[in-house]
Amino acid sequence: MDPRCEALLEELYTQTQQPGLDGQMHPVDLQTRISRAQGEFLHRFTLERGAERTLEIGMAYGFSTLYLLAAHAERGKGRHTAVDPFAVSHWNGIGLAKVRASGLEGSFRFFETTSLLALPPLAQAGERFDLVYIDGDHRFDAVIVDFHLSDPLCEVGGHIVLDDMWMPSIQWATRFLVRNFAYDVVPQPIANLLVLRKREDDRRPWDHFVPFPEEEEEAPRQRAKPWRKRVKRAVRRWRGGR
Repeated sequence: MDPRCEALLEELYTQTQQPGLDGQMHPVDLQTRISRAQGEFLHRFTLERGAERTLEIGMAYGFSTLYLLAAHAERGKGRHTAVDPFAVSHWNGIGLAKVRASGLEGSFRFFETTSLLALPPLAQAGERFDLVYIDGDHRFDAVIVDFHLSDPLCEVGGHIVLDDMWMPSIQWATRFLVRNFAYDVVPQPIANLLVLRKREDDRRPWDHFVPFPEEEEEAPRQRAKPWRKRVKRAVRRWRGGR
């Protein structure tokens, strides 16, 4: 890996305070990071697939940003685009400060706004990306919107990667996406990621819809069942004590 990015990533993984754009040290939420295995996979996948144009939705502290920039630096070409409306206001510009410290700003472009505002102008300008990494708003509807806006930007044969597959909102959103868009699931070792390869541009008729398969709906219900049982037991105890 590019030694500059490797050193900065080591700081992010091991130090609980990081410098922001304001030059001050800020505490880091250790839960808001990708695992080393996940980052190394993104880095390796970007290199192996020859993805020179990368886009990420949701930058935060810049973990994934540095892994992707490192791939471009090692290849000697490529550009990374990041979109995050809260990179400075919430994350104190820590990720942006890391990019500056890496010396790779020439391969980096940043939009401090929402994907809803940033992505349509890119599509209108005819831009395309080889890899899109979605790790932004994790609400069910927002995940679908991010994917819908990313689809026209993704090159045919390119990939869209979705993070945090442990979350029910992401699981349910991706069930819809894989059945209604022209993408194939790419087998890979990171359970927290879903990697999709684009087969073709969107040619669906205006009324196209593939329902969610009923047999897969049981899993969320099973996960919720212990909580329902606890609530019922608590209600019975409460009634018995009256």
